[in-house]
Amino acid sequence: EISKMAESRYDADLSSSGPESYDSDLSSTGTESSSAISTFSRKNCKFRSKASDWTLDHLIKIGVEYDENFTVLETFMSKVKTENIDRSLGIVPPICRTLKQLTIENWTFSYNFELDKGSGIKDAMEKTEKAIEELENEQEMQEKVTQEDGQNLRLYYIWRFNVLNFWRYFLTLLARWGKPQREGRYTNLLMAFSKIFFLYPETGESVRDDICIKDSNVHGTPAIRYMTMANETSQLLTVTEVKQYNAFRGEYNAEAFTFKNVSKKVLGQHGIKLVMEASESYFFPYVVGLLCIGTKIIFTYLYIEREDYYRIKEKGCIQKPRKATISYTRPFDFMDANDRQYIMDTFFWFGFVQSHGYKY
Repeated sequence: EISKMAESRYDADLSSSGPESYDSDLSSTGTESSSAISTFSRKNCKFRSKASDWTLDHLIKIGVEYDENFTVLETFMSKVKTENIDRSLGIVPPICRTLKQLTIENWTFSYNFELDKGSGIKDAMEKTEKAIEELENEQEMQEKVTQEDGQNLRLYYIWRFNVLNFWRYFLTLLARWGKPQREGRYTNLLMAFSKIFFLYPETGESVRDDICIKDSNVHGTPAIRYMTMANETSQLLTVTEVKQYNAFRGEYNAEAFTFKNVSKKVLGQHGIKLVMEASESYFFPYVVGLLCIGTKIIFTYLYIEREDYYRIKEKGCIQKPRKATISYTRPFDFMDANDRQYIMDTFFWFGFVQSHGYKY
């Protein structure tokens, strides 16, 4: 049973627990101020009414924890696929392998928004302009696909259109890089990237999410959400975007990456958003998400049993020793050619599932 002391803390007025760090969910910086760090003590840990003000300690308080180490992407996806509602959508069609290879062959260059400045921008623009010209004038693959069924031809032209659109948007970002940048540029870049793989995003702010944890209402919106397109829509992916790279806590080795390499505040706000989406998740008891830090993405999923989800809502925490866990991959930079090649199959699969086998 929850102690009386714990219950009194749960009943506190969460909206008065301190100033909000962010103007909106989509403007989070991921930085940790000394005042924010001080809230990590269990004595001072209180729920916040705004999801973007949650910290790792708030998650632990309700019984949600991150795995100690990252999960390799293949293992991560094998778990998610076990909960795919429609078993007919387990394997993507052969055309996706063709389009993956075309993406690799046509998009050979990388770009690092943190490091590439000056001449690096000029070089990236020249490579991108050349890639656009070559893909626009490409004939061999068009002729080959034309000889196949109409579905493949349709998918080829959608893929081609979205690749060209991504490159053009990338050029626009580079051309404006020395000028003040509006918030959400990485969100828009990720949305454009995901469309290459037949994913259809919508901005999270179109619908605000709410969850009542005991007597407290917590609200927030993901940066992006991907809903299924079948008769009954449900949440496929939820994306939390952090606009600053300093959400990472110092340098990290990708092969030894752990959740401790990420700001506690970022972990908290992403984790509570996964909890908020649980009841609508297509993969329940898994809730799949993406944590987007610049152009680096971390695949995540919350695993939570139904009874534990309802206990969080009714009692404020999961009954110990039970807990819900968040698994995660290492970060992948979709602007890096090697990382991009590694994550393509995953994006193609999610696009296949979202569109219900490319029917929508």
